[in-house]
Amino acid sequence: MSAKGKRLLVVITLLGITTVCSVIGYHVYRRNDFKRAYEHGTLFEQLDVLMNSQRYVTVIEEAGYEVAKVDYVMYNRIVTLTTTGTPAITIESSSDSSAFFVTFETTEDEQEVSVYFELDGDFNIVYQTVRDAQGNDVAITTTQQRKLLNIVKKEVRKMLKTIYRTIYP
Repeated sequence: MSAKGKRLLVVITLLGITTVCSVIGYHVYRRNDFKRAYEHGTLFEQLDVLMNSQRYVTVIEEAGYEVAKVDYVMYNRIVTLTTTGTPAITIESSSDSSAFFVTFETTEDEQEVSVYFELDGDFNIVYQTVRDAQGNDVAITTTQQRKLLNIVKKEVRKMLKTIYRTIYP
């Protein structure tokens, strides 16, 4: 074999080894996305990593949460998750990962209300609707809004902690 042929063989071998190492490294890095987000990220980032792929579907189901199979097959991600606490909070991820939509029912000022929040990347309320059992809009104060948002954050943190402990016991 000529010197040129040997050099070409060495270059091709090195490129192949580099490609294989890169692919393996990428998959190892991606395997711990949720762990990194849980330990260092915001609530929004944790939900985003968890819901915007199919990677964690079986773990979420093992942790006791229901995932609609039609949604994750059709959209290639988890569209909705529901917490198991009281109140049961349904979280829906937007298709562009820019917001989460949260719905739940609770009692506020001694009346049953349905709450809908649109939460931005900082987990702040961008839009809200609070309605009574008859479907009428209910005005709430800033204090009540904060209280309802804290309920959401508490339940979401509890769910994320359960899922994290299921993945990394």
